[in-house]
Amino acid sequence: VAAFIIESYKQLQPNSSDTTVLLLAQISQQLTALFSGTPIPVSSSQPSQAFRPSGSPVRVNTLWFLSLVLGLTYPLLATLMQQWVRRY
Repeated sequence: VAAFIIESYKQLQPNSSDTTVLLLAQISQQLTALFSGTPIPVSSSQPSQAFRPSGSPVRVNTLWFLSLVLGLTYPLLATLMQQWVRRY
């Protein structure tokens, strides 16, 4: 389950190639403005909206984490119950 969580967790993060394309376009505009002698436009280097993953990856990751927690909790409870039964 941990391997699935690692792979599906990547869908909850912004795509780094989109950020790279945005920054390269900004650099290109600034270099063009610099060489043509026009004023360099001031713009933010970050996208205007914060990244927000769609609902499907969030639901899938929630189920994977729930599966991991339950998969670790129930064997622990079973072990504790076995120890309790042996003791009493």
